[in-house]
Amino acid sequence: MQATVLHALETRVQRDGARPLLTWYHPESGARVELSAVTFANWVDKACNLCGTLGVDDEPVLGLPLVFDHPGHWLSWVWVFAGWQAGGRVVVAPRDELGMVDLAVLGPEHPVPVPGVETVACSLHPLGLGFGRPLPGVTDAHEILSEPDVHLNGAAPAEQVWWTGSREELTGAALAGLAPVRGRSLVVASSPEVMLNALVGALVGGGSLVVVDGSAPDDRVEAIATAERAAR
Repeated sequence: MQATVLHALETRVQRDGARPLLTWYHPESGARVELSAVTFANWVDKACNLCGTLGVDDEPVLGLPLVFDHPGHWLSWVWVFAGWQAGGRVVVAPRDELGMVDLAVLGPEHPVPVPGVETVACSLHPLGLGFGRPLPGVTDAHEILSEPDVHLNGAAPAEQVWWTGSREELTGAALAGLAPVRGRSLVVASSPEVMLNALVGALVGGGSLVVVDGSAPDDRVEAIATAERAAR
C-alpha cells in the first residue's frame, strides 16, 4: 500500500511523539497553544470516535466550513485528519456550498444545524473548550473530550480522494507527496491550501510548524518567528 499522511502521523507519534508538531498563535488575543504529535493525534482519535458516536464513521464525507472560515485554527485540522482517519474525505467549502455531506463542522459564527445534516459546532476556544450554553440541534465540539482515546488505524486507500478544496481534489497518495518541510518553520494561515501544504509537509518531512492565525503586522510575525526560532 502506498504511504499516506496518516501513516506519517502514526510514524511521528511512535518515533518522535513528544516534540512539538504544531504551535498555534492568535496575535489578536495573544493566545499560544503548542501541540506535540501525540497530543494532536489524540485529538484526532477523539474526533474520529465522535464521528462514530454520531453515526457517520463509514467512509464519511465531512463538510468543513470550519476550515474554509478558520484555516489557521489548530482544531480545524483535527477535524480534517479525523475525516481521513474515519476512511472518508473532507470537503472544504462555505456552509451554503457544501452539497451532499454526512457531517458538517462549523465555526462559532452561526452554530445552527445545516438542514438534513448532522452538525457539529466549534467555539474555537484556544484550549478546545465549548460554548458554555446549549446549541439546539447541534453537537458542541467540546464533546470530543468525552470520547475514548481509542486509535482507529486509518486504512483508506491512497488513491481515494481525501480532500476537495476550492481549487483541486487530492488523493491520499498525492497528499503524502507534498513537499516535505524539515526543521522549524512559520506559516501565516492565509488559506486552507496554504495550511494544508504546510502541515502535511511538516508531517512527511519531520518538521515542526508555527502557525500565525489571523492578521498580524509583519513586525509581529517576525517577532514570533524569532521567539520560536522558526524560518519564514
